[in-house]
Amino acid sequence: VAKEVVRESADNLSRVYLIRAQRGQVHPTIKTGGEREPIPFWVGINGEYLLQILALCFSKREYSRKAEKINQWAEKFGIGPVRAGWWGKNELGSDFEDPELKSTLNLAVASFGSKQVLSIITQLFWSEPGDLIMIEEPEMSLHLESQVHLQELFAEAVADGKQIICTTHSPFLILALSKMIKSGRLAKDNVAVYHVEKKDGPTKVERLKLNEQGFLTDWVPSYLKVEHELFDEWAESLEKE
Repeated sequence: VAKEVVRESADNLSRVYLIRAQRGQVHPTIKTGGEREPIPFWVGINGEYLLQILALCFSKREYSRKAEKINQWAEKFGIGPVRAGWWGKNELGSDFEDPELKSTLNLAVASFGSKQVLSIITQLFWSEPGDLIMIEEPEMSLHLESQVHLQELFAEAVADGKQIICTTHSPFLILALSKMIKSGRLAKDNVAVYHVEKKDGPTKVERLKLNEQGFLTDWVPSYLKVEHELFDEWAESLEKE
C-alpha cells in the first residue's frame, strides 16, 4: 500500500509545473547539447526552456496542434506568427512577425510582456490534460485589455483538461472571470478565488464568494482598503478646490 501511495504521489507531482514571475528572458539563440540532450518537459520555472519547446512544436508534425494553438494565442497578445527551430550549427532560435511593422524580428526583441506571456501560452498548450500549471502573477507587464484576455486563455486551457492556480495583484484579472462565467466558457463551480493576507500574526487565507454572474459578492478586502484610502484623499482634494 505504501509503495502504491508513493508511486501515485510521485506521478501526480511529476505533472505539476510552476512558472515564476521572472519568466520573459529570451536569448537571440541558444546552444544545443547534441543528440544526448534530454527533451525538456516544461518551459522551466523562469521560462528558460521556452525556445526548446517552441522548436519542438514547430518542427514535429505530432505537435502541430500545439503549435497552432500557441500561434493563435500569441497573435491575440500582439506577437505575430511565431516560428522556431534549428538555425544552423548547434543553435536554436525563434522569430515572429510584428503586426505593426510588418517585419520579422527575433523573439528576443519582443516586449517583455509579450515574452513573459508566451511562456504561459506555450506551457498551457504543451501540457497534457490532467496537468496542473501554477503561475505567479500572469498579468505582469500586460496592458489591461491583455489582462482580460488572460481569462479567455485560461478558460480554453481548463476546457482542455488542465488545472490552473495563479497568484495575482490585478483586480482586472478577477473582474474578467465574470465574462467567462456568463458566457459559459467557465463553470462557476470550477473557479475559486482566495484572499491571502499576512499581518502581524499567521497568514490568513479566505475563500471569496462568487455570484451566479461570476462577480465577487464582496470585493477583495485588501484592494478595498487601498481604494477607500485613495478615493477619500481624491474626494478631499475636490472639496478643498
